[in-house]
Amino acid sequence: MGRRNAGQFTKGVSGNPTGKPKTVDARARTDAWMNDLTGAGILGRDKTLGSIGNVSFQPDVVSDIAALGLWRGDAIAARVIESVPNEALRQGWELQIGDDEPPETYKPPVPDPAKSMVAAPGSAPGKPPAFARKDEVDKGAKGLQETISKQLQDLGLLAALKDAMCFQRAYGGGAILIGANDYTTDLREPLDLKRVKSVDWLTSLERRELIPRYFYNDPRAPKFGEPAIYQLVPTITGTPVDAEYHAQYMEVHESRLLIFPGIRVSRYAISQGGQGWGDSILSRVISALRDYQSAHQSGAQLLADFSQAVYTINGLSDLIDQDGPGALMQRLVSVDVMRSTARAILVDANGEKFERQATPMSGFPEMLDRFSTRLAAACDMPLTLLMGQSPGGLNATGESDIRFFYDRVASVQALQVAPAILRMVEICLAAIGEDPDKVNHSVRFKSLWQPSEKESAEAHYTQAQADAVYITNQVVSPEEIALSRFGGDRFSYDTHIDFDARADQEAIVAPAVDADPTPPPPMLPVDESGAVPDDATNSSGAVAPRADV
Repeated sequence: MGRRNAGQFTKGVSGNPTGKPKTVDARARTDAWMNDLTGAGILGRDKTLGSIGNVSFQPDVVSDIAALGLWRGDAIAARVIESVPNEALRQGWELQIGDDEPPETYKPPVPDPAKSMVAAPGSAPGKPPAFARKDEVDKGAKGLQETISKQLQDLGLLAALKDAMCFQRAYGGGAILIGANDYTTDLREPLDLKRVKSVDWLTSLERRELIPRYFYNDPRAPKFGEPAIYQLVPTITGTPVDAEYHAQYMEVHESRLLIFPGIRVSRYAISQGGQGWGDSILSRVISALRDYQSAHQSGAQLLADFSQAVYTINGLSDLIDQDGPGALMQRLVSVDVMRSTARAILVDANGEKFERQATPMSGFPEMLDRFSTRLAAACDMPLTLLMGQSPGGLNATGESDIRFFYDRVASVQALQVAPAILRMVEICLAAIGEDPDKVNHSVRFKSLWQPSEKESAEAHYTQAQADAVYITNQVVSPEEIALSRFGGDRFSYDTHIDFDARADQEAIVAPAVDADPTPPPPMLPVDESGAVPDDATNSSGAVAPRADV
C-alpha cells in the first residue's frame, strides 16, 4: 500500500520542489503584528528586529578605573554620584534616645566563650563583663541624647557616611570601618557590645579595599549568602608615622563594618563577577551620558563652522592653470589682510564676490533638550537639579518633580542611612555602659523640602487658628498647646497631651466621693405637743431626732 499524497509532495520527487512552499525562517516570528506588504514584524525587512536571535543586549559595565575618571573629570557624572548622598544628609538627623519602651529590632550578638579575647581591666578572663554605667554620663534621656549626638559628631559620622555612599554609587560598594575597642586584637571575631570600651575612629573604604573571603552558608540562619569576613586591602600605603610595623592585609568581621553594598540585581552576579558587591550607578547612565556629551561636542564643532566665508572668483580654474596655486593663495591672503586692517573687502566687480553662509541650526537646540531629558530619566533625577537650570514654560516651577525626587531620597534615608546611624548609636550606648536592648533609640530625618519665610508664616498662622478652635472647644488646654508648639528647641506642629496632668487637675476640681456613704438617721414625726409617739422608735430602741413641724 503506497503512501497517500496529501498535496504536499510531487510524485517521485523529494525535497518538495513544486509542492507547498517551505516555511521561511524570517517569517517564523508569530508573536507580533506582521504585514507582508510593509514588512512590519518580518525579520530581514523590519529594521527594528535586527537584533532578535542574533545579538543580545550587553550592558556597558563601568569599571572602577573608568568610574574614577568619570567622577574626576565629568561634571554630570560627578553630580549623578554626589547628588543623592548630599541631599540625604543635607539636613542631618535627630536622635531620640531614652523612651520607656525597648526597641524590638535590635538583637545583641551572643558572645562565644571560646573566642580569644583580651580580658578587660577588672574583669575575669573568659567572662564577658556586664553593661556598667559611667559616672560622668547624665542618667536622663536628654543627657544620653546629647552625649551620643556629640560623640557621633566628634567621630565625623556625617562625613564618613557621605564618602561611603558616594563610593557605593561610583564603584558599586562602600563601607565604614568602625574603630570600636572591645579588648580584642583579632578583627575576625564579631564585635562584642558588652566589651566595648570606646569608639575611637571611623574610616571610609572603597569596595576594592574589601574583598569578601568567607560567607554565611547556612540557609536556616540569617544573612544567608552574605559575606561574613572581609579581607582588608588598603589602597593607600606609606611609611608609618610611628615607625612601627602594621599588617597591611588583615581580615575583618562584617559586624565591625557599615556596609553599603551597591546596586544589587542578582545574587549570582554579585557572588561571581561582583565579588560580593553590586553595580555602579554609572553602568545604567553611561550610554545616555555618552550620547549627551557627544551631542554637545558636535554642537561645539558646528559653532566653529557656524559662519563659513565663501569667495567666488570668475575663471578660478583658468587662474590656477595659468599662474599656479600660488597666485590664488596670494589673492586670498590680500583679501584677508584688507579685511583685518581696513575692515573692508575689495573685490573685482566683474568676476569676484565675497559672502558668508551660515550653517543651518534649526531644530538643534530642541534636539539637545531631548538628550538632556533622556539623561535625566536615566539618572532618575529632575532635570532642574541635574542641569542646575530653572524650569521653562509658563507657570513652570518644577516643584512636583523635586518633591518626587525628595521622596525617593527619603527612601534612601530609611533603607541605608538610618540602619547605619542606629548601629552606631547601639555601639556608642554600649561604650558608655548602657544596654542597647533596654534603651529605646530611634532616628528622625528632617524634611528635605525647606519652605520660604512666607510659607512658614502662613503655616504657623493656620496652625494657630486650629489651636484656637481646639482651646475654645476644650479639646486641649492652653498649657498643652504652649508646651507642644514652643516647648522644644524649635517650633513643632505635633500636639502632645499630658494625661497625667489632666488627671491631677480633675482630682483637684472634683474631690473624690465615697461610693458607699453611711446614710443619715431617719427623721421621726412628732405630735401637736411636740412629743414623739411611742411607736416611732426603731427596732433597736434608739430614738431618732425629732422633726418639728
